[in-house]
Amino acid sequence: SDYLSSDVITNPGSFLKEGVEVLVPQDKFIVMGDNRNYSSDSREWGFITKKDLIGKSFFVYWPPDKIGLIKSP
Repeated sequence: SDYLSSDVITNPGSFLKEGVEVLVPQDKFIVMGDNRNYSSDSREWGFITKKDLIGKSFFVYWPPDKIGLIKSP
């Protein structure tokens, strides 16, 4: 199933293009900045690996109906 609905505009970059389906390889990730119009993220520079991820998420603020702390696994 799709993660984003078809009406969400992700603002294309040089790596990811708007409206083009991409299969994320196993053990790779796509990251997007929270200010999509001005973020340098996977839309520009592509997939990253787990070792490239730094930090931990602890709070969800969007969408509003999902606001709250992230429970640790």
